[in-house]
Formats: sequence, structure tokens, C-alpha cells
Amino acid sequence: MGISFNSDVEAAQKECLLKMTILEEIITIEEICSPRTPTQFLEWFEDKLLEIKETEGIKDQVILREGIAKFLYEEVFPLYRLLQNKKDAWRDLKFKNVYGDQPFDVEIIGSKENEFPSFLEITIAEKYEDHLRMRYFTEHGHVCMTGPVEYTGTKKTGLNISVPNEMGDLAEINRGKKDLIRNRIAQKTSKAYPENTGLLVYFYDGVAFSRDKDKAVMDGFLDELDLNWTDKFSALYLVGASGNQIWERYRSKQDA
Repeated sequence: MGISFNSDVEAAQKECLLKMTILEEIITIEEICSPRTPTQFLEWFEDKLLEIKETEGIKDQVILREGIAKFLYEEVFPLYRLLQNKKDAWRDLKFKNVYGDQPFDVEIIGSKENEFPSFLEITIAEKYEDHLRMRYFTEHGHVCMTGPVEYTGTKKTGLNISVPNEMGDLAEINRGKKDLIRNRIAQKTSKAYPENTGLLVYFYDGVAFSRDKDKAVMDGFLDELDLNWTDKFSALYLVGASGNQIWERYRSKQDA
């Protein structure tokens, strides 16, 4: 005997549950965590991105990073952008995303004599309001990327989000992004990691640091960073979500 939905609310709940299982049907944790060379990883992930793009009813789960989408877009996608930039230098290595509670997010197989990092820890330089901006987008179909996010309530009690259509000050936006990056590095340096772990900091560069001349500003920021991250990490990679920008710093100059 089948389940009968006697109200529009129940039907909407069923539709929501069905949508939430779609991404999990396309990709699994086991598949994600297979070791791959950079070329293999890029080919595999680009095929998956195309499949996700062509699948109806999946957009909101992806944008809101719900279910497996959180792992996919907060740990797998940053590695994808990094490997787009490092595929030639790292062509002989294999990369394995690791799911669960451990002091690293990626295991790198084939690194000899610490020539390359043996592990990667990944963090995203964003704040709660960035998530709310995307939630507003799913609800309204549009959102201003520079207007301040204002909200009341919680996800449990009900969120009321507004994003004014305002032009933000780009210099101020850049300063805010630098503060987020610094905070994420500081948070990560307070923890323990295996020897020869690199830190990957991933950030949205569609607005902040989106201009060519901003690259020098970020270079200066990293060079003057008042955090001793080299005590914990052998390398620091700062990667923009566009895939067009990467900054690299190393504990030892010979690793560069």
C-alpha cells in the first residue's frame, strides 16, 4: 500500500525530500575519496560538474551545500581549483579526499623527502552572511553580491533575509575578505597536524580581489601577515573560487 499525501504541505515535503536525495544518487563518498592524479581528478570532477549542472531539481541543494553538497563544495571543489593551477608540477602525485574527523582533508600520495606537502587542510574564508546571501538567492532567484545582508530569526525559528541592491565599496570589501582569510589561518594554526601538512584557504573572488591590480594587494597582505603559520604548515595556498587566482607561500624557499 502506497503513502497518500492529503495536503499540499505533505506533498511539498515529499518533493523536498526527493530533491535532497538527487545529488547523493549522482555521487558517493566512496567515489569522491578514490586517489587520483591531477589529470584524473580534473577529468573526473569536470564530468561530475557537468552531470550536476544537467540534473533538474538539484540547484538549491548545491547552492545551500546541504547533504553531500557540503563535502563536495567545501573540500572537493577547493582541491579542484588548486589542481587546475598545480597539475603540471604535481603530475606524478595522487590526491585523495578524506571524509570524516581527522586533522587533514586531503592525503597526497607520492611526495618524497617533503618535496611537496603530504597532506592538505582546507578552510573557506566566508561568514554566515555569505550563506544567507545564497539562501536569499534560492528564494528569490536573484541577489545583489555587494549589498549588506540583513536578517532576523534562525533556520529553526524561520529566517527573514533581506539584501539591499547597493554598490559596496570595493576597498572595504577587500579589507573584509583579508580579515576573514587572516581569521581562518589563525584558527587553523591553533590546532595540531601531521608533519608536512599544507593549508589551502579558499575564497569567493567574484567581487573581492576580482581585479588584476588586486593581486599585488593580496601579495602584500600575505608577505606582511602577522601569523607564524610556518610552525604548523609547510605551505600556504590561497585560491580564488574562479580558479583564475592563486597565491603560494612556503616554509622553505627551496619548496617554492
